[in-house]
Amino acid sequence: VSGMSFVPLAESSITDELLPVENPGRVLVVYFSQGTAARRVAEDLAALTGAHLEAIVELKKRGTGFFGFMGAGMDASFKAATPIAVPMMDPSKYDAVYVVSPVWSWNLCPPVRTWLRTFQGVLPRVAYVTVSGDTDPEKIVKAMAKEGGREPFASAGFAEKDFSPENRPAYLARIGTLVDPLREAR
Repeated sequence: VSGMSFVPLAESSITDELLPVENPGRVLVVYFSQGTAARRVAEDLAALTGAHLEAIVELKKRGTGFFGFMGAGMDASFKAATPIAVPMMDPSKYDAVYVVSPVWSWNLCPPVRTWLRTFQGVLPRVAYVTVSGDTDPEKIVKAMAKEGGREPFASAGFAEKDFSPENRPAYLARIGTLVDPLREAR
C-alpha cells in the first residue's frame, strides 16, 4: 500500500523515443491521478496516438494524511464508486479509448470505477492501464473489464520502478504494447 506516486518529469518527449501511430483513428485517453505517475502514462499514450486527453475529476473530498489514505483504501476495498465531475468527452464517439487508473489498496480506484460504470456497454475498443506499487495488473484489468462491460484489446501495468531512468527501456516496451494494436488495425 502506498500513497500518491510522484515521478520525475520526462527529460524528452516520448515521441523522441517511439514513433507516433499514423492514422490511429479517433482516440481518447481518460485517466485519474492524484500524483503524477498515471498522468504521465496517459500523456505519453496521448502523445503517441494523437488522442484527446481527459482527466477524471473526483468530487468526493478526501482528507490528507493517515485518515485520508485509509478512507481511500477502504472505498477501493469495498468497491465503492464515488461521485465524479460530468465527463466532457463521450467515449462512444471514438474508435479506441485508453483508461488509465492508479491502484488503491490492491483494487481499482473508485473514480475510475465510477467512470467505467457510467459508460458501461457503450465503450468502443478499449485498453486498460494500471499504475501501482506492486499489484498484479491482471486483477485490476479484470475489474475494469467487468465495470466497463468490455474486454480490452490491450492492457498493461506500470509499477513505480518503471519510471526510473534505468528502467526506461522496459517502460517504452510496455507503452509500445499498448499502442502497437492501433498500428496494426490500420
